[in-house]
Amino acid sequence: MDPHENEAELIVHFSRAPLAEARTHSSVIRKKVTVRDGNDALLSTTGSRIIAAATQLFAQFGYHGVSTRVIANAACVNQGTIFQHYPHKRDLYAAVLQSAMKQIRLPEDLSSRIAEADDVRTALAITFAIIHDALLQKHDVIRILQYTALEHGDEFTPLLSTQLGELVTAVALALEPWMNRGELRSPDTETIVLDFVAIAVNWRSLMHLFIGKEVAPNGMFDVCAKMYIAER
Repeated sequence: MDPHENEAELIVHFSRAPLAEARTHSSVIRKKVTVRDGNDALLSTTGSRIIAAATQLFAQFGYHGVSTRVIANAACVNQGTIFQHYPHKRDLYAAVLQSAMKQIRLPEDLSSRIAEADDVRTALAITFAIIHDALLQKHDVIRILQYTALEHGDEFTPLLSTQLGELVTAVALALEPWMNRGELRSPDTETIVLDFVAIAVNWRSLMHLFIGKEVAPNGMFDVCAKMYIAER
């Protein structure tokens, strides 16, 4: 049995939701809600239901904010079934991370769109748009990445590096022609891509925290792009 299962049923960390709201959420979960995928089609396998329920709950409340008992109720299985699939809660969380990363898709014409841009700023704008769209296809993915950074530090870094590394490498390679022509000012194209990833993942939270409202990420991109365009 995972040691975290002795925790309260629902402890909300890093959330501004009041305790009453958390209790309401917990009571709803215990009604064994039907978990559905992005196409609203009923998930058929037990493992898929567990992953879908865990993804939704980890994204909303973080790792420490929800127990496997609550996840089991949401997935319409008993708690023992979860431990048959995932011996420890961290094993389930790792599976959720892997599943979330697989949801990130890059367009097939990535390289041509960036390489055929009219100028370097347009190339950067296309790069940012591709990263932004890929990461925001699933809001749950962004929230899980944020909670992972807040709650786990470097624990899942190897897993995330492997999964996100493929995305970073693909986009960085597409920017290489502009770097080779001397039109980009950066140690390497991976640095540019990682900056764009950071903006795409965090801009909404930063805007709410420091400005109090949601602002489009274009302004943050403009500042970042100016740093990377080489002066002539």
